[in-house]
Amino acid sequence: MHHKCPGAGTHHRGVAVCTSRRNAAALHQPCEEQWAEVKQVCPECFDDAERERGITIIDHRTGHATARLVLDHFEELISRYAGHLAFGGCLAARYPWRAATAVVEGGARLSYSVGSEIRKAVTASGGWAVGGTVDIAVPGHGRFTGSYTHGVGNTSPWPSSDTVHSHLLVEPGERGRIDVYGIGGVYAGLLYLAMSGFPEHDESGARCFDLGGHHVWTTSGYLCFPLKDAFVKSPDAPAAVLRLRRTWPDDAPQPGPAFP
Repeated sequence: MHHKCPGAGTHHRGVAVCTSRRNAAALHQPCEEQWAEVKQVCPECFDDAERERGITIIDHRTGHATARLVLDHFEELISRYAGHLAFGGCLAARYPWRAATAVVEGGARLSYSVGSEIRKAVTASGGWAVGGTVDIAVPGHGRFTGSYTHGVGNTSPWPSSDTVHSHLLVEPGERGRIDVYGIGGVYAGLLYLAMSGFPEHDESGARCFDLGGHHVWTTSGYLCFPLKDAFVKSPDAPAAVLRLRRTWPDDAPQPGPAFP
């Protein structure tokens, strides 16, 4: 664990996602669709031979001292070795609900505005740490703040700030509101740290890297970190939010917030 190793090289990585709704064996092994997508990010680094070397899962339940060290320095890991990272996830929800206006009774015109602001944008080249923080506000009604990341093939960066003013006309005998959704998907999956490209630790093929002032080595092909509720923006989304006008009869129950 204390073998001194030189600085590690990097490879091109990105975010890869799949649309399977399976839970990837409680996030402890990649679903096959997810693995196939991850391999497309960097075929020479995410291949079956490396997978056969083993996958070590590191999460908050880990009791191993070295695994705990890695987890405790997670932010350093993703910033220092972004080129070795890729996220493979299975879709849990599309277009998650973010905020809404209050319900308006019929025979009224609801004027509203929806604003979004991108803060702390990160642009680590080719790595998983690509994205930032988005603030979404419906003045007088609600606010949401959360993080996001880009997927492979992202073509449309979100503007740093955007505000749209509009209205909803609710007819007599109806009620209505505006729901606001994030344009993208919520994924559950694994963040992979690929060991290919790191220096060899010994003749057995173990590899090592520096982290938190220590030298860490492993015989596994991948160190993997389960992630839940990772929001990935749609690659061609020009804006951060989608506004959905909802109206329903007075005598009908109010619809839930889930995207239809």
